[in-house]
Amino acid sequence: MDTTLNVSSTDLGERERSTASLLKWLSHDSAVRRHCRPAPVYAPPAAGAMGSALEAISLVIGNVTALGSLAMAVDAWRRGRTGLLPATTVRISGGGTTVALDGASPRQVAEIARILGIPDVPEETGPTPRTGATATADTAEAPGAAEAADPVEALGTADTSRTAAGSGTA
Repeated sequence: MDTTLNVSSTDLGERERSTASLLKWLSHDSAVRRHCRPAPVYAPPAAGAMGSALEAISLVIGNVTALGSLAMAVDAWRRGRTGLLPATTVRISGGGTTVALDGASPRQVAEIARILGIPDVPEETGPTPRTGATATADTAEAPGAAEAADPVEALGTADTSRTAAGSGTA
């Protein structure tokens, strides 16, 4: 699901600085980069302006795991901010709905996922958590996988003579 993070603040200049700070934080978080791929969203330039202001952060959230990674990163960013900064609120928008991103507890993440309509299970294809290779809906067992008691050993017995695209080359 295409979503947008908006940071609001009582200080207009702080809103842009906070949005830039959060974008940098999310871009350095490996779980967020892997699951959500944050990107800047710029406001249209004002008449006579030389550039445009950073307005929001765009993300694609595929499932509740990705949303959980995002919520934990936003929570850590918020806790890491110190000093006398104006209060900021982070809101996530998707599918015509906007929700405040106030915490990262499993209950809060599940509620936000329910409100936004984000599925709670990964799609049938996508990166696997262990290797980063593309998983497919093919359920055929690899030779020798049934005999291996340890699932990690079963992974090592797969035929690696073809690529995920099926080109026949390793």
